[in-house]
Amino acid sequence: MIIVAFHTTADAFGFEEAAKRMGLPGRLGTIPRTISAGCGFAWLAPAETRSRIEDFLAEQRLECEGVYEQ
Repeated sequence: MIIVAFHTTADAFGFEEAAKRMGLPGRLGTIPRTISAGCGFAWLAPAETRSRIEDFLAEQRLECEGVYEQ
């Protein structure tokens, strides 16, 4: 699973809106306890989508606290 952590709730909801518009797989959820970060929300997606999500973040100039794999 890929976990995209965000600094703020606004960043998380902004990413969710953009990701859904672009058809990215995943869903907004809470950050697993093993990751201590930001607002507590994260985008959770299948592991095989990591490069697609990282490209999307760069192309859209979206802020995130980090991209983790678990």
